[in-house]
Amino acid sequence: MKISDNGLRFIADHEGTVLRLYDDPAGHCTVGVGHLVHLGNCDGRGSEQPFINGITEAQALQLLREDIDAFEGCINGNVTVALNQNQFDALVSFSFNVGCGAFQNSTLRRVLNEGWYDLVCSELRRWNKAGGVVLPGLTKRREDECNLFNTPVAPPAPPVPPKEEENMRVLLQKAIVLTEPVIVDPRVLYTDGVSAWHVPNEWVFNVCRVLGTPHVVLPQEMAILWDALWAIRQPTW
Repeated sequence: MKISDNGLRFIADHEGTVLRLYDDPAGHCTVGVGHLVHLGNCDGRGSEQPFINGITEAQALQLLREDIDAFEGCINGNVTVALNQNQFDALVSFSFNVGCGAFQNSTLRRVLNEGWYDLVCSELRRWNKAGGVVLPGLTKRREDECNLFNTPVAPPAPPVPPKEEENMRVLLQKAIVLTEPVIVDPRVLYTDGVSAWHVPNEWVFNVCRVLGTPHVVLPQEMAILWDALWAIRQPTW
């Protein structure tokens, strides 16, 4: 697996981003999201030249993506159970912060590989100290990693077959696009107020994608056509 853009931004938010060369707390020349330029203080040597005028946030994220590669490998190589994207991103963030060796030797890795997903958060929360002192920043990061780990990943909406999408476009030619936001059941596609149909979420998503709007209103005379098109897929829910 590879880290997602959301996971990359998650790490950048917690690590902090500096768009110029600086000496990190250990005295090493650094730029962006903790990207090591060289050991020792910044002193103008050749490896600093690409960054001498500073970098953009996009460049900082690209450097981070390159640095993250080893930690993606750490999780891929040491976790033997299935992970969704958010779980993977949270573990990459953790290993990037504490080091791959620490993750490899952790109880967190052992309980996860035994299938105890529900114990991951309690193990993450143990890693909130430096020098035996609890640090608020680490406590917050561990809690955020826990929340990310436990955030479900919604399945992608299935694509609409080309022929069906063309039928949908024809069907919706008379649709009235709402210009004002309304509060509706997201599973309901409303007609002109005379009747409405409950349809699967994927149908609402696809219709709104075709029209480029969050909600639509269908003229009542389209009821029979709509029912016929809906029957093509024969959804069950």
